[in-house]
Amino acid sequence: MNEEGLRFYDQVFDECHRYGIEPLVTLSHYEPPLHLVLKYNCWYDRKTIGFFERFVRMVSKRYRTRVRY
Repeated sequence: MNEEGLRFYDQVFDECHRYGIEPLVTLSHYEPPLHLVLKYNCWYDRKTIGFFERFVRMVSKRYRTRVRY
């Protein structure tokens, strides 16, 4: 996972909470990382399913106490 990218969202959520804004997280499968497109031909390779599942589990675990939706 990209820890620098995750820290960015940590800061976004902190700022939202500071102003009483409830963040909403969406996990889109329409915008895969370029690396997955180039190396695995994106969704044509079933390995991508595992990568997306790992991504969803990581985001859910990391932000489960900070984001309600």
